[in-house]
Amino acid sequence: MRQGKIVTARNRVPCWVPEGGKRGIADLLDGKGTLFSRCTVGKYEIDSFYCPRCKKILIDADLKLERTKNAKGDFMSEQMMQKERDVMAKVAEPQTVESLLRDLAALGIAQGDTLLVHCSLSSLGWVCGGAQAVNLALRQAVGAQGTLVMPAQTNENSDPAEWEAPPVPKEWVETIRQNMPGFDPASSPSRGMGRVAELFRTLPGSLRSGHPQVSFAANGPLAEEITASHPLSPQFGVESPLGALYRLGKAGKPVKILLLGVGYGNCTAFHLAETLWGEGETARIGAAVLENGERRWVWFTDLEPDADDFPALGAAYEASPAPAVKTGKIGAAECRLAEFVPAVDFAREWFLANRRETKR
Repeated sequence: MRQGKIVTARNRVPCWVPEGGKRGIADLLDGKGTLFSRCTVGKYEIDSFYCPRCKKILIDADLKLERTKNAKGDFMSEQMMQKERDVMAKVAEPQTVESLLRDLAALGIAQGDTLLVHCSLSSLGWVCGGAQAVNLALRQAVGAQGTLVMPAQTNENSDPAEWEAPPVPKEWVETIRQNMPGFDPASSPSRGMGRVAELFRTLPGSLRSGHPQVSFAANGPLAEEITASHPLSPQFGVESPLGALYRLGKAGKPVKILLLGVGYGNCTAFHLAETLWGEGETARIGAAVLENGERRWVWFTDLEPDADDFPALGAAYEASPAPAVKTGKIGAAECRLAEFVPAVDFAREWFLANRRETKR
């Protein structure tokens, strides 16, 4: 066993640091809910695990850290390198702004479209320029008169008592509620939306709706109209950005949904259909907001979003007599392009026929 000492981490959790070792930049939470700190000694990586239940520190020492520089000169773990290799293996040649633009046009995206995009960058294969290139291609595909829309959700700004992956200790819950930073459309990062969407919300000209959990970002001539209203409840209702897209579509604007390398389970437009359906379970939802510069925690009640049957809904839509949806590939990604209003109208009727109705 190496000689070392116990220190207190930034989150006030004790951890073990060996002689000559240097703590990592973050104290992490592993998949089992166990707090641990990581440090390095030479080319070795050492983890110290702290179990809140038994209040003991467990040490996993002498775990070799294999690191190699990638093409950009950054150090990458072997796991990260393998992921990069897997992405490269999906395509015979690099995807570029030009090749993505050709594929977007072939799928049916046109100048002047208003496009709600859900995107998985890795599904495209290796893209020269990554998320930046994808955003450039999308912008060029719809042109100066087109408007792009992407989710910019902040799911961590929620009641910690409901967190499950992983849960936090019960004694932390009230501290988190009292200290979670209030949602700021300009600076609150999205979470779980992917690199393309996270970059998109920061681009010049992008606007973001004001919901503390399920905001949307938009860029283009219709961005202000789409993001101007977003009440706490109903969060996916007619006064939300999804409702604005529906109204624009009903008014004759070309409003479309692009599922770029993701399935119908990611189709937020179906949540609008849930609200229009008007049935289902409700939930008490909490979030931190900023009001007149003051941070406070708010509670509201809303229909609990349920995307479990969205894949079945999407399959039913594609199998319907006249679905307004096209399928094809963009790079290596399987994609779907659907007309917004017909998709939402079909989903509402499908919910009426297939979901067990429960009164609010």
